[in-house]
Amino acid sequence: MLLIRKINNILNSRKYYNHYYNQIIKKYKNIDSYTAIFNNVLQQNNSIGSKTPIRFSDDIQFGDCISKVKKGINTSYRFIKNVALCDIIFFTTKVGGYIITTELHFFKNKLIFFKYTFPSLLNKKRIEKLIKRKYLIKESVTNNINNLLVTDSFNSYLKTENEVTFSIYYISKNYGFYDFLKQHQETSKLNILNQYSNSESQLLEKI
Repeated sequence: MLLIRKINNILNSRKYYNHYYNQIIKKYKNIDSYTAIFNNVLQQNNSIGSKTPIRFSDDIQFGDCISKVKKGINTSYRFIKNVALCDIIFFTTKVGGYIITTELHFFKNKLIFFKYTFPSLLNKKRIEKLIKRKYLIKESVTNNINNLLVTDSFNSYLKTENEVTFSIYYISKNYGFYDFLKQHQETSKLNILNQYSNSESQLLEKI
């Protein structure tokens, strides 16, 4: 009976994460999803500067290539190829008693964005203290883990978000992706203006 229960738990867990990954993959096929994430992070004004570099680990940092990151993960993962935007590595691990789902995004074979999601995090204060300790942030600077933004001197950003699940976003303005998103936004605005202008011209001909 215990064995059957364990098997059912494994199967249900796989179904959940397969559904989760499929939803995430679908989301990141749309460039607007990346634009929303970068804007959400970069448009926040009350950032805290840190002298500690923001990176995935001592061995993996922004700008690293896919093959190097794969070798440094040391766990099973899923790799999604997306030529139009970003290739993505997904994996789920248990660290310090917490289940963490990790995404690493690569633009033109460079790591430019990664994210930790805690599906069931009860002690958010513990995570807050760890972030502050790692990035040498004084306790008096902030007490709002729901909206914490940390920056370093290498154009890297860390932002916490506490909505349906607790997540930590890490992005870099380097390696071309940020400029790619800005160019896409400008092109989209220009297209909208052109469409508006064309509709105005058509109306002027009719009235």
